[in-house]
Amino acid sequence: MKSGSGKLILVILAIGLVVLFMVLPRVPKGKLEEAVAPVSDIEMEVAAAVQLVQNSASSAEAMQGIMKLREIVERDSTIETAQLWLGYFSLESGQRDKARGRFETVRRLNPNNPEPYWQMGIMAVEDSSYAEAVELLTTCVGLDSSYINGLFFVARSYEEMGDAQNALNYYKEYLPYAPDTTVSMKVEEFISVIESNNK
Repeated sequence: MKSGSGKLILVILAIGLVVLFMVLPRVPKGKLEEAVAPVSDIEMEVAAAVQLVQNSASSAEAMQGIMKLREIVERDSTIETAQLWLGYFSLESGQRDKARGRFETVRRLNPNNPEPYWQMGIMAVEDSSYAEAVELLTTCVGLDSSYINGLFFVARSYEEMGDAQNALNYYKEYLPYAPDTTVSMKVEEFISVIESNNK
């Protein structure tokens, strides 16, 4: 393959990856709603604080909701939903280390909760920590198959690590679950490129 066509393929793949990142949801559909469904007084308190943040007209009002969530975890640090929401809000505000700490806490509290593995796995992909991303995202999908988009990011991570065979396997495993035609066409394109490069 000529170097000019190789660069063109890399540019096309990079553009495709950006498009896929924009199309694929960060939090699987339904998981965010589940996290807010109140089941106890403390969960209702968490839900009210989250609504205050999400429906706030000003940053001061939003901060009140965050402070309420912090008060909840200061009273009882084992409230998973409060820890998760603090992680989400930290991530939204660019405080990745704080977010990672919150997600780690949830993972320690409940190793069977797929959400912290998902969030930390996506963060690992964004940080180019591909081996960590593979571990976290395969665990996530293993815990809950509704996080099937994790297979795509596992494939991308293997591809970035130069492991074409595992990338190919995970793209093929993900393909039947691709959420729409645009994504499935892009995944088929990735598969085709890997197969043509390995002939």
